Amino acid sequence: MLPALAALAVGLAACTAVPDSGPIHAGQQPAPAAAPIHVNPRGPVTGAQPDTIVTGFRFANSDTTQALGVAKSYLVDGASWQPSGATVVADSGATLTDVSTAANAVTVKVVDNQVGQIAPDGTYQPTPSGPPITYDYQLTKDPKQGDQWRITNAPAHLVLTVAQIQSSYQEGYVYFLRPDEQMLVPVQVFLPVSRDLLAQELLTTLLDGPPAWLKPAVTTALLGGNAPGPTQINGVTTVDLPRGAATLPAAQRNAMAAQITYTLSNMATPSQNFGELKILTGGQPLINTQALALQTAANWASFDPDALNVNFYYSDSNHQTRDHLGRLIAGDTGELDITSLLAPVVAPRASAVAANQLIAGVVQADDGTKSLYAGSLLAPKKLLTGSDFTTPSWDSLGNLWTVQQQNASAPRVRIAPSGKATLPGSVAAPDLAKSVIIEELKVSRDGTRIAALAMSTNVSQVMVGAVSKDGTSILHFYPVAPTLTSVTDFVWASSTKLDILDTVPNTNEPGSTSQLWSVDVDGWAPSLTQGTVLSTAVSIAAAPRQPLVVATSLNQIEQYSNGQWQFIGNGSSPRYPG
Repeated sequence: MLPALAALAVGLAACTAVPDSGPIHAGQQPAPAAAPIHVNPRGPVTGAQPDTIVTGFRFANSDTTQALGVAKSYLVDGASWQPSGATVVADSGATLTDVSTAANAVTVKVVDNQVGQIAPDGTYQPTPSGPPITYDYQLTKDPKQGDQWRITNAPAHLVLTVAQIQSSYQEGYVYFLRPDEQMLVPVQVFLPVSRDLLAQELLTTLLDGPPAWLKPAVTTALLGGNAPGPTQINGVTTVDLPRGAATLPAAQRNAMAAQITYTLSNMATPSQNFGELKILTGGQPLINTQALALQTAANWASFDPDALNVNFYYSDSNHQTRDHLGRLIAGDTGELDITSLLAPVVAPRASAVAANQLIAGVVQADDGTKSLYAGSLLAPKKLLTGSDFTTPSWDSLGNLWTVQQQNASAPRVRIAPSGKATLPGSVAAPDLAKSVIIEELKVSRDGTRIAALAMSTNVSQVMVGAVSKDGTSILHFYPVAPTLTSVTDFVWASSTKLDILDTVPNTNEPGSTSQLWSVDVDGWAPSLTQGTVLSTAVSIAAAPRQPLVVATSLNQIEQYSNGQWQFIGNGSSPRYPG
């Protein structure tokens, strides 16, 4: 396991008020923009034609309250239909065509544009652009239903549109752990349950363990097994875990409490904040101290993946490093002007003392040779010389990541473990080797996920993968936003979100304009952030609860604050720690 540093802690506010008794309720849920209104599906209408039957069946696939009973009513022998495997997620543009008709048999062809899929563990992943999915529904007149049209060959899996998922499924985050069990890693899940069952389903999903795609990178302190549904009395939600946890080491029980409170009692996710928690194991307190008789995520702020040293840095016109106020920093890269970093990056550390800070960057010699520097903020040292390097990226463990691009050879991902003066061999990343060039590689601050800007022929897009627990490989890469193919920069805006800077051609004049997109790490429904990025932006910096910062094509650093842009200084490559 990679070496660990202490995680930075920040306090969270008190929890949202909840009802005194009755069903489990969360705090106020903010309504998502343009969220579809849920409409309960209905069974088939007498006399409905085959295309109407198919449309009704597909709409009823989103039923989360009656075990798909409505959908089954559209089928011949519907009781035997038990869809399994991943749920196909399509856009709203399905087309239906009657391709063959007989007296008592009709085939209805449906063409879907798949945009992703939801795995049985509830996680979503987008699907790269490809051919449409075609399915032929066979219908016959069912004598048991008065010779009404019914489907004979329902798909083996569910097919739902994005709008159906948004209106019928419950979205939430469950929290697992970095391998050293010192920091949480959030995972978004989509659960086919009604809202009153959300707490139970979140707990069940958490106890089931990490999802398949992220399992190589994270762990859990929980023992698994089944737990009764959380109950709520007088505003307190009780979670009773299986027996046996009370005798576990204190550090493991602390990590268990952090996972549960961030999943069920977290002000940062109001829609799944169920108030103060009483966490038991077999009816006994998980942690038998009066101060933790009732808990929220605020009690375990040291596990917060979005707590970090938040000031940004940038390189000025002379490649000297400046801070968020435009001041030269102390040491070789700033005031002393000894080491000229093209894009300085500071490690996310708890201490604000300069002597305890780490910095890294690339230095370009007069002959064009580039070298990777890293080390103390006051005096970084040369680690490696090569043809080219991506701007380095730190995780909160103090591990430094970069990609070395040597001429026409495949890109090599390199990592400098904390405290090491040299970089060991390459990190295995076979999915990235297929790309011609890796423009950027950035590690999540928790160190479990990698995002890379990969360029191939006329396409540049962001890929996300999981870092193996021993740090020797990056697995399961997928395109996080397949529709964004002219990406110029991206950042980890938080432990759950990526901000992506994409370009589009100008409508009435030559050139292009920058657009800022926000997307969950799993790639769900990228949203365009209107009006909050300068059209001339060429690079961006973002961090949890911090203002957006951009560098423009005019080499100006601008910060977005209180609804307007503020000029910071002339320079390039702004970066928050990470």
